Amino acid sequence: MNDQEKELIKQKYLESLLKDFRYSIDRFDNQSLYIAGGALGLSISFLDLFISISTSSATFLYVISVILFVITIGLGFSSHYISAMKINTRIENVKNNRFDFKQDKVIPALNLLILGSLILGLISLVVFCIVNLYQQGLNHG
Repeated sequence: MNDQEKELIKQKYLESLLKDFRYSIDRFDNQSLYIAGGALGLSISFLDLFISISTSSATFLYVISVILFVITIGLGFSSHYISAMKINTRIENVKNNRFDFKQDKVIPALNLLILGSLILGLISLVVFCIVNLYQQGLNHG
C-alpha cells in the first residue's frame, strides 16, 4: 500500500468518525431535551395526582428540579443556536478560502452544563418523590 492509498483510507476514516461524532452530538442534544421536557411534565403530573403541594415536604427539591429542567431546556436550545451560527460562520469562511481548524470549546461546555443540570434535576426530583411518598405512607399507615 503506497502513501497515497494510506492517505485516502485515513481521509475516509476521518470522514466516518466526523459523521459518527455529529450524529452522537445530535442525539445527545435531542435526548437531553426529551428527558428534561418529559421529566418536567411528569413532575407536574406527579404533584397533581399523588401529592398535595400544601402538605408536601422538601418542596425546595421540587422547585430546584423544575428550575434545573428549565435550565436544561434553555441550554439545549442555546447550544443548538450557537452551533448553527458557528457552522454558518465556518461555511462562509471556507467559501472565502479562510480555514479555521480551532477546536470549539463553547458547545462542549454547554453540553457539560446540560448534562449536569439534567442529572441534578433528576436527582432532586427523585429525592423529592421518595421523601413525599415515604411521608405519605407513614401518614396513611
